[in-house]
Amino acid sequence: KPYDDYKIALSIVKQKISPQASPIPKVTALDYFEQVSMRIPPELRLELREFSVQGNKIRVEGDTESFEAVDKIVNGLKANKCFDEINKGRVKKSIDGTKVEFDLTITPKC
Repeated sequence: KPYDDYKIALSIVKQKISPQASPIPKVTALDYFEQVSMRIPPELRLELREFSVQGNKIRVEGDTESFEAVDKIVNGLKANKCFDEINKGRVKKSIDGTKVEFDLTITPKC
């Protein structure tokens, strides 16, 4: 609906925009990357192949030294209050048998 007075139009627009519906995210992919990095035990050898944030899911794919190391990574991530759910996808030995490949999906709640 057109308005002749810009002040009225502006007040109506402000009423319709709530902080929850802001187009600017409160948490960025870089923030999530930092949170994941901080929760990985420093003694683990880890090679990250993919880190992506799409919608309300974070995907982490990489290689580490053992199946136990994957469990340590998952347990470290579970300690983060911003991560609601951590699902282990594919976890398997690499073709050459020197490392373990893993795929995690994280549902953030922050």
